[in-house]
Amino acid sequence: MADSDTSLDELLAELAEVQQRLIELPSDAFAERFELRGRQYALREQTARFSSDWDLDRSSEDLVAELASLRERLGQLDRQKIDVATPHGGASNAGGGDGWGAVQLNQGIDVAQGAGDLHARIGRIKAILTDRGIDPDERP
Repeated sequence: MADSDTSLDELLAELAEVQQRLIELPSDAFAERFELRGRQYALREQTARFSSDWDLDRSSEDLVAELASLRERLGQLDRQKIDVATPHGGASNAGGGDGWGAVQLNQGIDVAQGAGDLHARIGRIKAILTDRGIDPDERP
């Protein structure tokens, strides 16, 4: 547990670890997911003590590296999703043949894994990089 002397870097490192553990959990690990979500919330509250403009003081290289890491996490989430274009197990699937059930499951995966938070963070970093004249979508 972080104390009042914990640096922002330490908090962010622990937050990244918690997020990675959430990604790696099996879909039926509800108790573990609940516990990690609580820890993630507490860490976010602790990081809120630091100025939200802290990112503005970070180097562009650090922001680009974090952006790449966040995109990789989203890629991992996407690879966990059910392919709604391919029927599973024959003529019908979880949605009665129209893929709706798979879409709903995929939405649940996004919520459980914090995809919205990842998208928000990506947006924040992209905005800063754009303000600096750096194309955040340009791949090295």
